[in-house]
Amino acid sequence: MSHYAVHTALNLPTATSHPSANCVQWSSDGQVVITTKSAVYIMTPDHGINFDTTSVLRSVGEAGGIPHVGWFRTLIQLNKNATLRWPDYSQEWAANSLGSIDVSMLAVTISPTCMTVDAGCVIAILSSNMDLSFWVSSKNTLKGEWTRTHDVTTFLMKQYASDDETDVSNVLKAQIISMSWSPQPNFGVSPAPMINGSLLVGGSRGGSLVFIRYNEGYDVEHTHTISVAEGWITNVAFSSWTLVGPARCEAHVAYAVADGTINLVRVAGELQVSSDDFGENYDIKFTFLKEELNIGERDGRGVTALRWIEVPGKTDALVHCKPGTVSLSTCPTSTPFSWHGTRTLKLKYCKLSVGSSPFLPVSGIQYVTGHDAVALTLFDGSMHIIHNVTNDPSWNGSSITTQALSDAVRAIFVRSESETIQDMDDNHISGMAPYDSMGSLVWIHEASRTADFSYKHDARHQSMFMVAQIWDQSGHNNILRALENTLNSAKAYTSPLNSLRPIFFHIRSKDEVSALYTEIAKILSVELPDYSTGISVFPWSGPLLPETRRAFRRSLTKHLFGWDTLIALRMRLSVSDYLWKLSGDATKQEELGYTAQALLNTISHRVLRTMIRHLAAVMHCLTEQDVPFVLRMVVQSLLPGCPPDLLSEGQEISEKVKALLPDQASNGFVERCPACQAEVPLEDITMARCPSGHTWSRCSITTFILSTPYLRTCVGCTRKAFLPLSSSSVPATGDWLPTAARGWVAEELLEAVHRCLFCGNTFVSVL
Repeated sequence: MSHYAVHTALNLPTATSHPSANCVQWSSDGQVVITTKSAVYIMTPDHGINFDTTSVLRSVGEAGGIPHVGWFRTLIQLNKNATLRWPDYSQEWAANSLGSIDVSMLAVTISPTCMTVDAGCVIAILSSNMDLSFWVSSKNTLKGEWTRTHDVTTFLMKQYASDDETDVSNVLKAQIISMSWSPQPNFGVSPAPMINGSLLVGGSRGGSLVFIRYNEGYDVEHTHTISVAEGWITNVAFSSWTLVGPARCEAHVAYAVADGTINLVRVAGELQVSSDDFGENYDIKFTFLKEELNIGERDGRGVTALRWIEVPGKTDALVHCKPGTVSLSTCPTSTPFSWHGTRTLKLKYCKLSVGSSPFLPVSGIQYVTGHDAVALTLFDGSMHIIHNVTNDPSWNGSSITTQALSDAVRAIFVRSESETIQDMDDNHISGMAPYDSMGSLVWIHEASRTADFSYKHDARHQSMFMVAQIWDQSGHNNILRALENTLNSAKAYTSPLNSLRPIFFHIRSKDEVSALYTEIAKILSVELPDYSTGISVFPWSGPLLPETRRAFRRSLTKHLFGWDTLIALRMRLSVSDYLWKLSGDATKQEELGYTAQALLNTISHRVLRTMIRHLAAVMHCLTEQDVPFVLRMVVQSLLPGCPPDLLSEGQEISEKVKALLPDQASNGFVERCPACQAEVPLEDITMARCPSGHTWSRCSITTFILSTPYLRTCVGCTRKAFLPLSSSSVPATGDWLPTAARGWVAEELLEAVHRCLFCGNTFVSVL
């Protein structure tokens, strides 16, 4: 192919891990997670990020004026000293771990977003010694440290210690050798509660599947263990969830045994509702059922890759590979394809170098939507395309072909390596994943001369991190269609940067903005829905208890972030701001400014309405310290442009405060300049200006003046806010907050807001 474009070529001084379809994968926060032998690299593209842009990494000059992607980089290093001593639990040979001789990374899987205190992902890391641990970003997910929070293997050993089985049986159940993390189920409830319904499934040496849940309190819960085989579970894969009834979802876990057999376990999750102080409280009940389908034959050939692919408008299909073959199987619950059962194809030999072979492991699996094809990547750098997946899977097809894509990847490999590449040099691709749905891919490769059997020390290994477009589906119509589909299908608790990444990737120049501006403006200027209804908060008449505060916080989070339409508005605002900064045309910038301001007003009024209705529900629980914050909400409802009904609700709150706390209703509201102590009026919720000319930013959550270092910054719009009191970075006393912001309502609001209220992106802190 002659039209490919290289957007990233970065050297990573590391030895790549063993090839796997999960070696390179995207997190739901929009980060590329790369598994190497001794570390996990976390790479974040700079699309839509406006925080600390001077620290991004870029590859050196590329001909043709192709824009390069900038990357934020951080990593999790493997601590070889923190390994479990399995002989302390069992002296049996079956429990022996050869992986402890030279401990390395074995596998990585990533949770959905909004799981941690900072609304990020949890990374589960499995070592060759079968040590399973959880890691979270401590302060700065872009380039900061990731900390280990849970030793899951030790936790499982304690859970199984009370089982009435032999020591070796319990040890084998805790020895996880494969894992997969499910997405969040969508139970069809609006607004969606912020409750974790995802499960981590681990395949053990004892032939069992272990299901683990990361709870709201950030504790690990052992949900279930089901015995499914008598051999090692070498591969597991979680499908997406399907809504099968009111508040009931189902998914399938595919697992492969060491003898080559493949089977399924059906997982059902039911959302259960219980009464709550401010609405409805939820929990999830899971049930597990083993299905006897025998998808893969017991032929002694190990499974090298196992993955579910999502076909739009269809159910998931299972792709499973063995040396030399690839098979596709339909989901047993329904068969929307023109075929059902399992189709097996033999991988063809694709001559690229002396080390090419169809029997090498699979290092990438993806479904290509526009071509109804499945693209497989092998360790030798070849790509194999299965066409017509929904009707009749075969190698026959003319749109994108195996040889053409393999030649393109090989040409990029030769072009990216500084040394002269010959036929003796193999392009070892350890992992490949799609960058978008329009022909761009991300992968990691390493040049190697396998045929000479030479040894290379780990310190001499050099891997190359690549982003390139090897087939072209990035026409203007496809970009516009992708943008419209992204905005119309937006779901609560998703990351705008991850959803909009494919769009921003293809709009990175003024020329692209000019060519697409008219159509994008039509997509952004949709009729805004009526947000005066839907926020239902039950009044609370009891005392102010810790449980009441937690329920108040959960209700705030649900209404501030649980609406699909609200995250769609935040995405539209992100697109407007992105185009405004990229466009150099004054007229277009003015029009985009009007669009962004309308979206911003709608979001602000929605947030204010949510706060006022929650305050009305707990009015008798308010204290003297809460009055300044309550009055700020009232003053915001008086600002120009506020809807009349919202103004009326604000006035009702004001009257109730005067009746409840008559001595405090006029005190404590005045803010003073931290520099000169002059009175600062609340005329703008973003900036504060005193009569002496001092200018201060305001907290994007509480609107109080920011005069403390204990702040968090949105990576998208760079708005700042106070850190919550539960943060490990702030003094527990809370005396660093402004005096007027020390009421329990403001504290719970800071805890409830885990993402930016305006653009929906994550916060980072630097102190």
